Amino acid sequence: MAGFSSQLAVLCRSTSNIASLDVTHLDEKASLATVIEPISRVTDGGPIIDFWPYFESIPASDFDGHDGIEWQVDWVYCMGDCCKHVMVNSTNKNVFMAIILDVAGGRVLGHRLMNFNSLYGLETPTTDCRPHQ
Repeated sequence: MAGFSSQLAVLCRSTSNIASLDVTHLDEKASLATVIEPISRVTDGGPIIDFWPYFESIPASDFDGHDGIEWQVDWVYCMGDCCKHVMVNSTNKNVFMAIILDVAGGRVLGHRLMNFNSLYGLETPTTDCRPHQ
């Protein structure tokens, strides 16, 4: 990993602790309830909650067969002043495990697999389409 991704991964792994490792798979309604305007992309790599222990506790079935050789984060979005959505890449283009963070509460609210290929009818690639760094 290089650039923003590696800076973000280091920050994610080195900041606050998660109060609890309760793993919560969010349904579509619960996930959409965390989308709060204004929405902005995090570009400065500012500190966020250490979500990796939570991520590693997500049951394999929640990944719906998607995998990552080296899970990394290229996209984080602020949802108003409430939440951050951390989009953890998979090896499949346009497929992410979204980790929803309650920034003020210092905890992970839950997760949801976001397969934009299925959600938006995008062409599903047959090979790993992530940019190689």
